[in-house]
Amino acid sequence: MKRRFNSISDKIWLLIDLGLHMILSLGFAYIFYKQTGLISWAILCIIGGVFIDIDHFMDYYKTFGIRFILNRFLYELGVNARKFYVIFHSWELIFILWLISGKVQWCVPLATGMTLHLIVDQIIHHLSEPLFYFVLYRWFHGFEKKRLEPGH
Repeated sequence: MKRRFNSISDKIWLLIDLGLHMILSLGFAYIFYKQTGLISWAILCIIGGVFIDIDHFMDYYKTFGIRFILNRFLYELGVNARKFYVIFHSWELIFILWLISGKVQWCVPLATGMTLHLIVDQIIHHLSEPLFYFVLYRWFHGFEKKRLEPGH
């Protein structure tokens, strides 16, 4: 039987997590817009800072199948997933974006949003597993939750 976690504290942490991603992304998007006058840079910062979470849908599909249930996505995925892929949650990808941002300037707001997102996630979700957001580390461990988070 799949475990369910949707207590008040789970909901509060989810709101804090989403709120921090939104506030930081919108704040930096505003700064990018004011500095460059480019709405595209603001949008890229929001994509990097908020929509990076789209990779959780792959984990959801692998865990629960095609039928999407919001409550299951929000509160049960992290508990019931056997593997964590979250391919966009990757310090290596962010490093590459920063590396090429000198030549491909639009990578700057995208990398900024993603960096902010991963810093928040690292602090809130994986402070005790500092290597979790390295995709090579997850790959080396077969993306298996029990090997990535042995205490859970």
